[in-house]
Amino acid sequence: MNTPTDTNSPNKRTRIDENAVLPPGTEEASQRTSPLAAADSFIRTHVASLQRPIATILEKLALQHLHLQVKHHNKSRHASRMELDQEFIPRSARVAFDFHVSAAAEKNAEFIILKGECEKTIETYKQALKGYIVSATKIEALIAAEDIKLDFVKSLRLLTKAILIGKGLMPSDPTIDQMVADIMEPHHEVLLVNTHLDWLQFKELYRVTHALATVFPTATPLPATAPVPMDEDDGESLAMQGFIAGTRFTQRAAITAQPRGDPNIGNIKRLVESLIHTARSTYVKQEIENDIAMEVKKLNKEYFTKTSTDEANELLEAELPSSRPQLDQLIQKQAKLESKRLQQSIDTLKRQLLAAKVEKTLQGANQRNRLAPLQRNRPPSTKRKNRTRGSHPQPSPMRTTN
Repeated sequence: MNTPTDTNSPNKRTRIDENAVLPPGTEEASQRTSPLAAADSFIRTHVASLQRPIATILEKLALQHLHLQVKHHNKSRHASRMELDQEFIPRSARVAFDFHVSAAAEKNAEFIILKGECEKTIETYKQALKGYIVSATKIEALIAAEDIKLDFVKSLRLLTKAILIGKGLMPSDPTIDQMVADIMEPHHEVLLVNTHLDWLQFKELYRVTHALATVFPTATPLPATAPVPMDEDDGESLAMQGFIAGTRFTQRAAITAQPRGDPNIGNIKRLVESLIHTARSTYVKQEIENDIAMEVKKLNKEYFTKTSTDEANELLEAELPSSRPQLDQLIQKQAKLESKRLQQSIDTLKRQLLAAKVEKTLQGANQRNRLAPLQRNRPPSTKRKNRTRGSHPQPSPMRTTN
C-alpha cells in the first residue's frame, strides 16, 4: 500500500497544507499567517486535551461553523467596501471601449463632444452593474446568515450530547434538550452573539429543527432502582455495591433530569463560547493584524521611495553647472582611458594567439621527431610500381595470326 509519506513507493505525491503556519519568531510570520489558519490552530489546540473521539466531533463542528462565519463575514465586508468606495469598479463590471478613428477626427469638435457623452454613458453603465453586484453579494450574505442560524442550532445540540456521553452519561433526547435550555436561558445574550438570532427566534428555530412539541420539554426522571442492601459484616460500601452490581444503576441514576446547578452546564457553556465565538474572534483579529501590517508596509514603501526621489532631485538641483572646457576635459580623459583599455585588450589577444601558434609548431616538430626513427628502420619495398598515381593500366597488345 502506497501512502503519501512512504519514501519507498514509486508514485510519491506531495500534499500541500493550506493551513500551514510559519514558526513563530520569523520575520514575516505575522504577515503570512492567514486568518483561517490562525482560527483553525486555535480550535485544534482547544480540543486537544479532550478524549480523541469527542475532540474529533467538536473540531468538525467548530470548523464547519467557522467556515460559514467566514463566508458571511467576507461577503458582508466585500459589499460594504464596494458601497463606500465609489471609484472602485468590480472586474466583472469593467468595460473597455474606445473609438478607432483618424487623427483628424480626434481633433474635431463634434467628435470630442460625442466622446465625452459616450464616456458618461459608460460610467453610468458601470455604476449600474456595480449596484447589481453589491445587491447580489448582500443576498449571498443573507443566505450565509441563515446557514449560520441552522448550523448553530444543530451544532449546539450535538455538542451537548457529545460532552455528556464523554462524561459517561447516556442521556435521552428530552434530557439533552433540557440541558440546552439550562445552558441557553441564563447565557443567551453571550452565546447568541454573531448567530443572527435573538432568544425568541432561537427557541422557535430549535423547536422546529428538532421537531419538538414544546419549546424545551422537561425531561422525565427515570425511576431509580435502589441497590440491594448488604450485610454489615461484608464491609462493602455503597460505592462498592454499585461497582459489584454493574454500572447500570449508576448510569440510570445519572440520566435523570440535570439540575440547573449541574457543573456540566458551565463546561458546555465555555466550550460553546470558545469553539463558536472565540474562534471567529481569532479570525477577525488576525485579519485586522494582516491589514494593518499591509498598510504600514505600503506607507513605508511609498514614503521612503518618495523621500529618496525628492532628495536625489534636490542634490541634482544643488549642483553647480559645469563649464564647456571642463566637460571637454572630462570627455577627453574618459576617451583616453577607454582607448588604453582597448589597446591592452588587443595586446593581450595578440600574445595569446602567438603563444597558441608557437605551441602548435612545437607539437608538430615533436611528432616528426618521434616518427623519424621508424621511417629509417623500415625495409625498402620490393614491389615495383607499374603505374604512377592517377594513371590507368595499358591494355595488352593483341596477337594476330596469318
